[in-house]
Amino acid sequence: MAKKGVLHIALQSGIPVLPIRFQTARVIQLKTWDKKKWPLPFCTIRVQYLEPIPVTNDKFDEAYDELTKALG
Repeated sequence: MAKKGVLHIALQSGIPVLPIRFQTARVIQLKTWDKKKWPLPFCTIRVQYLEPIPVTNDKFDEAYDELTKALG
């Protein structure tokens, strides 16, 4: 889940948010509150860079929705 703090930082710095997704072929998911996932040794890890999301005062909520959708 995305937090709005990253959008506030992007707004103040004038730099867009770059969503990055990580996908692994095989993982072990821990039974903890955050459901942390650990990739197994020698598995494939795919890194996907998505389109940058510009953040402005007038489109702040739209940027949050777009970021949530991109990372979801």
